Amino acid sequence: MKMRHVTAGFLVGMLVVFSASAEVCPLPQDPTVLLGVVFPLVDANGDGGLTPAEADLLYPGVSTYWSYVSFLDTNRDGKLSPEELSVALQMLGSDPLALIDANGDRAIQYAEVSGYVTPAQFALVDVNRDGVVDC
Repeated sequence: MKMRHVTAGFLVGMLVVFSASAEVCPLPQDPTVLLGVVFPLVDANGDGGLTPAEADLLYPGVSTYWSYVSFLDTNRDGKLSPEELSVALQMLGSDPLALIDANGDRAIQYAEVSGYVTPAQFALVDVNRDGVVDC
């Protein structure tokens, strides 16, 4: 149970890279496509894998639980590829965005993540600075 919670929390943290405004461009329904949109933003060094340090930038402290998500690292290179993370999304069994998208608009407002994301972290991923990071 704890492993599922940590894994879900980690993935939810990854998905926090998006926000929404009045004119929302909905995020993709397909979790694999959604991961393809999110992953380049969290792969800070662009090497195609998410390291514990990169995960900590988005979801501080997750590296202390890395052993709970490291089972996803099937090639044992110390980082998680989009393909490896896709397996985790399948294990969650539903739309991972729904875990944090309280109003169901397929985008994330800061209010929806303010309990675990700082305004500065949110601003890092709001690339066009409109208060929305959507499609």
